[in-house]
Parts: sequence; structure tokens; C-alpha cells
Amino acid sequence: MNPIIQDIINDEGKLIFVLICFVALSELIAGFVLLMKAKSFVKNANRVQANITKTERVRSGNSTYTRLYINFTDQMGNTVEATVPMGQGDFKEGDKVEILYDKNRPKKVKRNLFAQLYLIPVAIFFSCFPS
Repeated sequence: MNPIIQDIINDEGKLIFVLICFVALSELIAGFVLLMKAKSFVKNANRVQANITKTERVRSGNSTYTRLYINFTDQMGNTVEATVPMGQGDFKEGDKVEILYDKNRPKKVKRNLFAQLYLIPVAIFFSCFPS
């Protein structure tokens, strides 16, 4: 076995340091990948006002969020029906909401909000840095 690796394995402090670095690097890479996926989605998406056709309160574990059922007209003139998980909010049937949809898969929609698009990737990316 490589003497450097053997030295790390035999020294608890060095081993913990290497493991922490590995976890931090993994979080950094995962956050970066998710951030690039979100950026790519936004770059290739169309923005449109969608009509809310129905709302539904959904329980997930100890929390509750609102699922919006929406419809909108895509760039080809087709009416598309989709759902969007919303978190908290006071939405009702007939309201309009701005969404982004994938040009190639119009049922893939996201609210045009920083939190829905970037919050998780940014949080994961920066979680690897000590505060």
C-alpha cells in the first residue's frame, strides 16, 4: 500500500481531515452541477403567464404545501396542462402565475422565482464552506 495512504489511515486526525475534504468537495460538485442544470433550464425555457385551474393542499411529512394545476399556451399554440408545487401561498382558481417551461417538454414547468430555481443548488454549493 502507498505509504502516504497508510499514514493517513493510521492517523485519526489526518483521516478525519481527508473525509471532511471529500464531503466538502462532493457538496461543491453537487451544488455546481445543480446550479448549471438550473441555469441551462432557464436559458432554454420560455416564460409565460399560466392560468391556475385548481389548487390542492398536499401534506408531506410534517409540512403542507400548495400544488397548483395550471394551463398555458406554448410557443406552438398548444394548450398545456401541468402542475407546479408551490410551498406556501394564497393562490386561487383564476389567478395567473408566471412560469418557465421547457421548450422541448412543455409539461416541465417551474415558477419563475429565484427560490424555486436556484435556492437548493446555491445552498448545497455554499454548505461546503465553513461559516
